[in-house]
Amino acid sequence: MLAITRLQPSAVWSRSLHLRVMIEACLKPGLSSPMKTYRAYLLSPGGKITWGEWIEAADLTEAEEKARALCDAGAPTVELWDGAVPVSDVPCDPELPPKRIAVVGR
Repeated sequence: MLAITRLQPSAVWSRSLHLRVMIEACLKPGLSSPMKTYRAYLLSPGGKITWGEWIEAADLTEAEEKARALCDAGAPTVELWDGAVPVSDVPCDPELPPKRIAVVGR
């Protein structure tokens, strides 16, 4: 036989309030924001993906710096993706700036 335990409303409210306060504290301005995850794809000279790696960064600029560090000899560029959306092409030549990809509606 299955025993069903009913929680007191005050216990449920207290627990949900505690979680909400913790989440809001993490997202307050001035505190460190959660890291964002990007996918970096190292491209061959022919434009084919040779391998990929996850990158965690606070923003796109930091992700581009980390992507440049992944460059390999002979690789012309690293593509950065935010989910299913390409956001930047990072050339492996340190003299060239990253090319941001404009996304409509985002």
